[in-house]
Amino acid sequence: MAPDDAQLWSAFLGFAAPPLIAVVQQPRWSSTAKTLVMLLSSVALGAGTAYFNGQFTAHTIGGNILIAAIAAGSAYQTVWKPTIAPAIERATSPRPNRGRHCS
Repeated sequence: MAPDDAQLWSAFLGFAAPPLIAVVQQPRWSSTAKTLVMLLSSVALGAGTAYFNGQFTAHTIGGNILIAAIAAGSAYQTVWKPTIAPAIERATSPRPNRGRHCS
């Protein structure tokens, strides 16, 4: 069975999502928190893709969420983590004030 447009969009958006997710994530977060952010992003991507492709059914939404999650997880591990995702997390993380006090 050939993939439909919603499935292909879910895979593409899942692949492209990790750099955007890295903007929100913080290096100090636990791996559980980081995984939860990725899964919530996959839910939004999968549901949104199903909706915008006119296929907003439980079956299609569930499949698209799964496709987005698998694409995001594997793309993060193989492409984004070894390259730019950690740098994005560091650059977008708040820095503690070291010895500076407001007066």
